Amino acid sequence: MKKILILSLLAGCSSQPLIENSGKMTINPEFIKEKLHDNISKFRQCYKKELDTNSELSGSINLKFTILDNGSVSNSEVTSDNIKSSTIFDCMKAVSNQIRYPATNDGQSTTVAQPINLYPRH
Repeated sequence: MKKILILSLLAGCSSQPLIENSGKMTINPEFIKEKLHDNISKFRQCYKKELDTNSELSGSINLKFTILDNGSVSNSEVTSDNIKSSTIFDCMKAVSNQIRYPATNDGQSTTVAQPINLYPRH
């Protein structure tokens, strides 16, 4: 049975991330939320680099990644209906892939989907 737990994440992230895994939840969802929050400045930096060349660039992206049982991240994807920037996408995937989570060593992986709003400060 696949479980879905909904969390809220503040400071730059819109909506609520979905965290999915099959079976028992082996990574504390609050820890996932903290790790994403701790790295918001790195995600923002990806956006800021592109914003310097296009001051009107804004919208939302969807960050999706899988946390493996050893705590490493794989299968990072970034998509958007209104932002088309491979520079932002590649940078955010790289940031996501660098985050480390606790190992579970139970063979369970966890998929996280996080929408993030990107708007310039005026």
